[in-house]
Amino acid sequence: MQILLHHAALPRSLDAAVEARWRAALPAARRERLGRLRQAEDRLATLAGLALLLDCARAAGRVPPALGALAWLASGKPVWTDGPDFSISHAAGRVGCALAPPGMRVGLDLEGCGAARAAQLRRVLPADEWARACESRLDATALWVATEAVLKAAGSTIAAAAAVAVSADHAVFAGVRWRLLRPTLTASHVAAVAVDRESTLDIASRDVEALLAAGP
Repeated sequence: MQILLHHAALPRSLDAAVEARWRAALPAARRERLGRLRQAEDRLATLAGLALLLDCARAAGRVPPALGALAWLASGKPVWTDGPDFSISHAAGRVGCALAPPGMRVGLDLEGCGAARAAQLRRVLPADEWARACESRLDATALWVATEAVLKAAGSTIAAAAAVAVSADHAVFAGVRWRLLRPTLTASHVAAVAVDRESTLDIASRDVEALLAAGP
C-alpha cells in the first residue's frame, strides 16, 4: 500500500483574483471561517493544502473532489466524502498533503526543526510516554509531530495528546496500533505520517503557486 505525499514551499503572497476563485469554491461555512483567519499565511496555507489534495488525487488517477463537497470534522480535519482519507499540514513556510489508498486512514504533521521544546511536552505527556520517547531518542519535535499525526489519522484533537503512546516506528492510540513513517521533506522540517497498516510513501515536491493559479 502506498501513500502519496506531496509538499511545497508556501509562496509569500497570492494574487487576489486567484484567492477569490479558491474561496468561492469552498462550502459557505468554511469560506466564512477562512475569512476570519487573521494571518494571511494561514489563509494561503489552507488553500495551498487543498491545491495539493487535488494534485494528489490526479496523481493517484482519481477525479479530484469538488471543494464544495468536502466536509470538516469537529476536530478540524477535512474529509473527502465517498473518497479516500487524506491529511494536510503546514508549518514554517511549508505545506503538505498525504493521500491514502481507499480503506486506509492517514495523518500528516510537519513542523520546523526545533519547534517543540522538551519542557513544553513534559507538561502534556504522561511520564511513561516521556520515558519511552527518551529511550527511543526521539527529540521533542519528532515526538510532537508523531503525536499530532496519530491524532489527525484518528480524527481526534490535541486534547487527547496524553493518550497517544509513541515510540520510534509506531504509536498506540484508542486501541489502534499506528505505523509511523518519518519522511525528510527538507533539512529545516520534521514530519511524520501515521497510517493504520503497513505502507510506503511516494513523495513529490510541487510548485503550489502554479497549482493555485490553475484553479480548483
